[in-house]
Amino acid sequence: MATTLYELTEEYCRLMEMAEDPDIEEDVLKDTMDALQGDLEHKAESYACVIANLKVKLGALEGEMEAIKKEHDRLKAFHDSIEGNIDRMKESLIGSMRATNNQKLKTNRFTLWIQQTTPAVIIDDKEAISSKYMVPQDPKVDKTAIGKDLKAGVKIPWAHLESHDSLRIK
Repeated sequence: MATTLYELTEEYCRLMEMAEDPDIEEDVLKDTMDALQGDLEHKAESYACVIANLKVKLGALEGEMEAIKKEHDRLKAFHDSIEGNIDRMKESLIGSMRATNNQKLKTNRFTLWIQQTTPAVIIDDKEAISSKYMVPQDPKVDKTAIGKDLKAGVKIPWAHLESHDSLRIK
């Protein structure tokens, strides 16, 4: 008696060979067919149960995935809100420090100071970028080269340097 679907498949192939053999007795062929049919039906039913259970689990997982995505979105919004609050508080401190002409404040717990960030290269017109500033291989802008040239006084009409104040807390 076959125990796996693979073995059942092999037995069905042998049954086909038996059915094609004119010397096989009709009763032997019928008994073999009946035995295999029962095994196949049992295996097919077992497979169908497993497939049905997997579909139910998959459906539940899809529901869970939707809940996880919603929770992810909620946490991302919460994270972004906190980052926004931090940025607004820093800008408020910078504004107050500037208004009171304080570049640096020292408290019992912290030292706060305003420091100019490294200028960032801002591309105003990507279509006007010359190949000199393109990095070979993947076509990407070489902002380091553009930045060096801009700092050295080279006039590039489609780019400029921009920096902003950043609050440092130690």
